[in-house]
Amino acid sequence: MFSTKCYSSSTSPYESIILVEPPMIDRHVFQANIKDRERQTAMLTKAIAAQRSIWDNRKAAFEYFVKRAPWKTWDIRIVVIHVNHGLRPLDPEHPLDSVTTKCDKRHESGGFIDFEPTFDAAEQIEKVCATIPIHIIYGKKDSLVPQYSQDSLSDLSKARKPASVARISSGGHLVVQEDPDAVSAQILNILNRPNRDGVIPRL
Repeated sequence: MFSTKCYSSSTSPYESIILVEPPMIDRHVFQANIKDRERQTAMLTKAIAAQRSIWDNRKAAFEYFVKRAPWKTWDIRIVVIHVNHGLRPLDPEHPLDSVTTKCDKRHESGGFIDFEPTFDAAEQIEKVCATIPIHIIYGKKDSLVPQYSQDSLSDLSKARKPASVARISSGGHLVVQEDPDAVSAQILNILNRPNRDGVIPRL
C-alpha cells in the first residue's frame, strides 16, 4: 500500500492490489481497542523472545518445527522452505553444522510494535480504492487480525471500499504458510476477473 503514495491515480502501474491477512487498522479503531492491542502485542513479543533460535543442524531444526506451534500447522512444503532459506549457518565456515534464524528476535518483535505504518497503510485504501481495485484475503481460523481491525479496512464511512473480501476457512493469520494452495486459488480467482477495461485475463 505504501508504494501507492509514489503515483497519482492516473499514473499508477497497478491494475489491482491483493492484500493477504493485512495487519492494518484504522488509528481511531486502534485507540478504541488499545488495551486488547497491547495485550496481544505483549503476548506475541513474549512468545518470540522465548522461541528457540539455534539448532545443531537443519535436520534438527526441521524436526523441531514440525512438532511445535505455529510451524506444525504449516504446509510441509513451507516448513522445508523455511528451514532451507530462513536459517543460516551459525559459523559460515561450517555450513553443515549449527544453524540459527536469519531474522534476529529483536527485528521480528519490532514488526509487532511499530504501529504507525499500519495506520498509514489503512488510510491509503480510501485514497486509491476508487481507481485501483483492492482485494483482501483473510484467514478465517484464529486470525491474529481481529474483526474490528478487518472491519476498519472496509469502513464505507471513510470511503474504504474493497473490490472484494474473501475468507479462507483452512487457515488463520498465517494462511499463506498453512494453506498456500487455497491462497493461490483465491488469488487466481481474483486475477481471472475482468479488469477495469472489461478485459478478461488469459490465465
